[in-house]
Amino acid sequence: MRKTILLAGCALLLGTTVMAGDFAADPLDFRNPQQDLFDNLSEMLRVTKELQSCEKQQEALQHFLKAGLSLNAAALMAHNQYPCD
Repeated sequence: MRKTILLAGCALLLGTTVMAGDFAADPLDFRNPQQDLFDNLSEMLRVTKELQSCEKQQEALQHFLKAGLSLNAAALMAHNQYPCD
């Protein structure tokens, strides 16, 4: 969970840095900075949710393996319970 939050924070920082660089390079194309920031934040929240889902899938996989299921069966059940791309 801490890794996910750290990753999201780094990506948000990188996104705002890129936006600031775009503004410095061509200020006329930087018309709506607040909307861009909200778009970046929405994207980061989406990515964070996907990463959390993947973490849950890995935990479920480990649980099913410990329960004695084969790797294929455990992976299928974990994927069905927590879909992750």
